[in-house]
Amino acid sequence: MDFHRIRTLASGSMYNLYEGIFTLKNYSLPHVLLALTGFLFQSPNTSPTFYFTSLPILIHLAATSTVPEYVAKAIVPLISATTGSSLFTSWNLVSSAAQVIAGQTALSACVGLMAGMAVLVHRLAIRFGGLEEGSWDTTLVFGLIWAAAWLVFTWASPFGRFSIPSPLPADITLLAPVHRYLGTTGVDALLGSAAYVVYHTGQYMRQELPAIDAPTTPHTPPPKDSAHISVMGSTRTSCSSDSDSTLHSTPFVTPFGSSSDRSTAPASASPGSRRRYSPKASIAALAALGGVLSSLPEAVLQTTSDSLDTQTPFGLGFVLPPGKGSWRLYELVHEAQTIGNRANLLVFPESAYQAYDKWDRQYAIDKFVSEVCRQYGVWVQLGIDTPSDEYHIEELSLGGANSTYTTVQAGKKINEVVLLGPEGYTGSYVKQTLIPYVESFPFHRGIMPVPTWTISLPPPPGINKTDWTLGPPYVRPIVVSPLICLDTFHPDLLASPEQPPDLFTVSAAALTHKIARHIVGQAESLALTQNAPVMVVAGSRGRMGEGISALLDSWGRVLMEQRGGRSIIYQVALSYSRDGKPPGGAWVSRSTGLACAFITILGFTITKKQTSRHARTSDSFPMKILTRIKSKLFSSASSTTDTDLADTAAYDPQPTSQSPSPPWRTDHLPWNGGQGGRRSDSSRGWRQSGADSQRGAGISLV
Repeated sequence: MDFHRIRTLASGSMYNLYEGIFTLKNYSLPHVLLALTGFLFQSPNTSPTFYFTSLPILIHLAATSTVPEYVAKAIVPLISATTGSSLFTSWNLVSSAAQVIAGQTALSACVGLMAGMAVLVHRLAIRFGGLEEGSWDTTLVFGLIWAAAWLVFTWASPFGRFSIPSPLPADITLLAPVHRYLGTTGVDALLGSAAYVVYHTGQYMRQELPAIDAPTTPHTPPPKDSAHISVMGSTRTSCSSDSDSTLHSTPFVTPFGSSSDRSTAPASASPGSRRRYSPKASIAALAALGGVLSSLPEAVLQTTSDSLDTQTPFGLGFVLPPGKGSWRLYELVHEAQTIGNRANLLVFPESAYQAYDKWDRQYAIDKFVSEVCRQYGVWVQLGIDTPSDEYHIEELSLGGANSTYTTVQAGKKINEVVLLGPEGYTGSYVKQTLIPYVESFPFHRGIMPVPTWTISLPPPPGINKTDWTLGPPYVRPIVVSPLICLDTFHPDLLASPEQPPDLFTVSAAALTHKIARHIVGQAESLALTQNAPVMVVAGSRGRMGEGISALLDSWGRVLMEQRGGRSIIYQVALSYSRDGKPPGGAWVSRSTGLACAFITILGFTITKKQTSRHARTSDSFPMKILTRIKSKLFSSASSTTDTDLADTAAYDPQPTSQSPSPPWRTDHLPWNGGQGGRRSDSSRGWRQSGADSQRGAGISLV
């Protein structure tokens, strides 16, 4: 075996790999900027700057690159940059560094591919839907596609909205009204449309500015017989023997700084006044929207000093035992007793008590009911981890609608929260979304929906019972819905917005400090979309860091926040109406309704565009196919219809005496690179030369 030859080949391969991938020789400035901005602004806590830097660059690269180039030089660097920036968040999830890197890379790959696919789908909508680049409907369609992509990702991913490029409410306080009435998906649609406006504004500036020759590297034309055509965007290089086939052959500097090719199309192909002024109009519309949102008055903060006819004073106890890790039962009971006489509801962190078996679990419940709930007249929400067996599962299923049921598997635990009151056990809820590998192996997954528990709150001392309610039993119902940690990243787990709870409680454990911060951010989104306060109680877990406990009002404003620390009590004013709490929250907080609306608008836009194009010309590709199929079905096989001849003439301006190609042959179609003749369509943005094109060449999809 010739080891010297093998070593030489290996060295040459590594050198070529280095020259082709790891240098700037084949990576222009937009690719570098995309990776840099992705590292800085796209992480689990995505910055709004991502929509004004990374996403417009990604759209630009999709419009000027082939699909392989787009994936290799845009999506892959974006995934790598996102992985690097996200490792600071996920590093302490497991002890093995290799597992952390592999898991984070897989998650970042899914996020990057989803972002890239959303942009590609929009390019396909422009190519086949007849949409005009830069028009109002094209901008709207991009926002809808972008939002729908993350709607699907949230539903399919076990992490929900974690790590997707969607800013937290605290970073986009100006969009709080949009968040309230259109939900997180509406915010994604608006920001996506804004990113497309930024991209098209750059294209508009490029068309307005004179061409700038590359100062260092002279332009070298490609071989005469080659065809380098962008799959997703406009033609970059198209060589032909004809003198008029030099379209897109002049080098220029794009608004993002990369050397590309600028169109020298005739005046007939230049954009019209409507298209030229659409960036200015889009920017003006965004500025007007920002002005309107900023001028809206801020919602009045409800306090306990308001009238009892509009609010219910409710004491919330954040029970945070000292130390890190699992606590003993007597420590939890003692911590609850220290603040029990000043609160109405005491909430413990996730997995506060580790029960040995079902009898130990029942003993803990009885101890809290007797020594805390009945003694102080309070309700306790306790996080318990219990090894599962068939008897425990059977007891849980007997609880009715307020309990959850999960399948039995030996050796696994149940991560649940139980609500206890002066009358005893009220209900339980088992965590539905588990962190892959970290929690999916040791824990069961709950399958029942998020419950709503009703607390019958009597009048506080010093308040007349007739002022509290109109009649017996003189108690106010307080509806509480529990969530556990990662459940907050899945909006579809929540109850119907027609009957929103008065309070959400989130029991969590601090996996890392940045994840704890992200949980608080998702709680802000939950408060906005559901029009209800949210209480987050996060305990500290050893090496994983300190938890962040917070209380948010119905507009997502932080009323109280504490990192680590000890137990605390906060009096909150819950909205109250003697006629019952009216439905609140986002109009379309359920993703199903919003997805249907998006599909309807998108279908209507594309259908309208196709219809108008077909009314102006006979150049609508879907109508051509339908007409051809219809003519073949309802005409004799030996005759050639006028429709066939018209279609053939449309595809070939120089028809011959030969019979037209069968409908199953695609050699004559312009996108297949066959001998179909030259065709130029400025509205679709592609050009193909039949004299010099090679079979199998790509075609622009714009």
